[in-house]
Amino acid sequence: MNNVLNNILMQCGLIVPLEETETDVLAKACSEYIGKESFSFDDFEELVDCYVMNRECNELNDFVAEYISSNGLGNYNFPKRIKCALVFYCIYLAIEECEDDKETALRSLSLQNVMIQVHGNWEKLNYQDVLYKLYFKYNQYAEGEVIGEKKYPRDFVQSMFIDSFRQGETISEDMSDKIQSLALMAWDSEMSQFIKGLTETNDFLKIQLILEHYFINKPQIPQKENFIELMQRVFPRGGNGQRQKIEKILKNLAETDVCLVDEIRSDSSLLLHEIENARDNEYGDYLKDFELSPKEFFVYLYHELLLEDLLKD
Repeated sequence: MNNVLNNILMQCGLIVPLEETETDVLAKACSEYIGKESFSFDDFEELVDCYVMNRECNELNDFVAEYISSNGLGNYNFPKRIKCALVFYCIYLAIEECEDDKETALRSLSLQNVMIQVHGNWEKLNYQDVLYKLYFKYNQYAEGEVIGEKKYPRDFVQSMFIDSFRQGETISEDMSDKIQSLALMAWDSEMSQFIKGLTETNDFLKIQLILEHYFINKPQIPQKENFIELMQRVFPRGGNGQRQKIEKILKNLAETDVCLVDEIRSDSSLLLHEIENARDNEYGDYLKDFELSPKEFFVYLYHELLLEDLLKD
């Protein structure tokens, strides 16, 4: 892991590289920080916010200072750029060294979602060569949670219409798989019909209604291919749609009575937070002065709802 930290430190703008012993100490301190029993999802999200805003994490600073002092290694007198680099290194460790697949997925989604805060200003983000490796961990988790596959069980379906053949029959594992396949296919059809039946002409409000319906009624944890299929249904002709100012989008969404989640659990669900703020006539605490296309809005809101859905379980 020291190679990763060295790479991060090299990119933070240090003129004089740290000694190997210094790097070792900082790496161990960071590893202990994210490995402590009290390290929570809220602590992780604080690190993510610090990274995006390019600020130090006071709690991490205190921990590293205490670690260095307790090991008789002097004082923690490093410049801000190093302290900010350690914030990102802790994010890296918290995702890559996590042994719980669901927690890894949660942390990865949180990191992805907060990126809306720098939408269109990606050059502000440091360590992008490492950052992209921390995305999409949810996909790995979801693969192990699938309940069935969409494969039409023709013989099974035909047998259901032969007299009373199925009455009182014990459901086998194979039969259960076929029923699950039918359920997934029925869900696909229902979702398509729901989208076709919408009369809303505002693209952003339409997306809100689609995602509300999707996450209330989905039959299983969404897979990567489910996301792609849904996006293709929402945007059947391709393209991104007409861009709008984020303030206007939020205002329009706030004027509806759609409730996407009962409780917002993640600080990185910035669209959801800002919709609630807009309902209280408070705009732009996190998101302002940029535009989103309908497709960009769909991607951001989908992943916020995906994270919120995981957190409530």
